[in-house]
Amino acid sequence: MDTLALMVTPWVLRWADDPVPKDDDVVAGGWGAVMFVFLIGATVLLLWNFTKQLRKAQAAKDAGVFGDVAVNREADETSPAAKDAGEA
Repeated sequence: MDTLALMVTPWVLRWADDPVPKDDDVVAGGWGAVMFVFLIGATVLLLWNFTKQLRKAQAAKDAGVFGDVAVNREADETSPAAKDAGEA
């Protein structure tokens, strides 16, 4: 066990003696900007796909796929009850 400690100690001391860089030396740089743009693009792609899936699920629900009563949304929007609700 003592031999292992003697072998590991120089490595631990080298890592412990790592100086803290100055604030001017630490920057995100070009790779940080690339990652930022990539993450924004990934978020937009996920939101677009989520919206597409919600539209497909709503269309399936309106068609009665999930056991609900089939709904005709075009007829509902032009009904007199829908017009009266929109005026209130």
